[in-house]
Amino acid sequence: MVVKIMKPVPVFNAVRYNTRKMDKGKGELLKVSGFGPLMGYGEKRPQDFRAYLEAVSALNKRIKKPVFHAVISAGGHSHSKEQLIEIAEKWMKAMGYGDQPYLAVFHKDTKNNHIHLVSTRINKQGKKINSGFEKVRAIRELNKIMGVQPGLIANEDVAKALTYRFSTRAQFAMILEQSGYKVREKNRLIEVIKFGEVQEKVAFKTIDQKINAWYSDKSRAAELKAIISNYRQYYNTDALPALLKQNYNLDLNFHAAPGKPPYGYTVIDHEQSRVFKGGEIMPLKELLENKVTKEAAREDKIEEKAATEHQYISPVSIAQDIDDEAVHGRKRRKKRAISR
Repeated sequence: MVVKIMKPVPVFNAVRYNTRKMDKGKGELLKVSGFGPLMGYGEKRPQDFRAYLEAVSALNKRIKKPVFHAVISAGGHSHSKEQLIEIAEKWMKAMGYGDQPYLAVFHKDTKNNHIHLVSTRINKQGKKINSGFEKVRAIRELNKIMGVQPGLIANEDVAKALTYRFSTRAQFAMILEQSGYKVREKNRLIEVIKFGEVQEKVAFKTIDQKINAWYSDKSRAAELKAIISNYRQYYNTDALPALLKQNYNLDLNFHAAPGKPPYGYTVIDHEQSRVFKGGEIMPLKELLENKVTKEAAREDKIEEKAATEHQYISPVSIAQDIDDEAVHGRKRRKKRAISR
């Protein structure tokens, strides 16, 4: 379950956006709350709801962007519209919008069931609803409603990451990033961040003990080279990450500056709980060499396209992990986000 608060805007176009979804049969109005006298009239049009929200917003002229628009989305169809509106009502109350006029519209036109919530940031007394640390609070409150304990989960994920064999702090960070965390160094600690908050901390000393126990596994590296080499006969490089993940539980991460060709890569072997520098398996130049025949490329065009959509470029700084043979002549940066 995820929640996203849209950027505040001055005009309530979100009302029309959602009612158009309803007109096309792709949305369903689940709740109209807090519209006071408006509810005593007969059939209500989108412009009626919009006019009411604008009238309440006009009570505070200092706020130029009063529109509150949020989306709560389930994973696939794991939650029905009835479950989503129940969650949304609790969440709106927790965020300070329980007594506000708001619309709740269920959307069913994507692979994930989700609900849109449209309101005003100004209450009926002309005061602005608290927006301090809004995005962090949004996730925190949703986690409370769903019974999610991110700190406990992070603790388990860190413990699992420490069972892997890795040779640098950057590689340790990469394992956690594969699970959706952000990481940063601070005071000789690696902070593990999710939902905008630090969920766990790991001391350099703990990580370095694992690094010192690392040893090369040439046998497994040879196995991985054989697997990747076999796939390269039939699939272009762009398709490899998704295919290797699906079939062998391998994360093939290319490292590249925005808009630039890859300068290195890393393989996380989840089956063997080990991280490999690319050069331990095969030089980057060899990996990127296109060996796919025209016939094979044509036959597998559909699969390749699907895999390409899931390509992953790691945001971790892995300057220390780059093999000299793969980036001959490249100057290493002195400052690294995650260094040994």
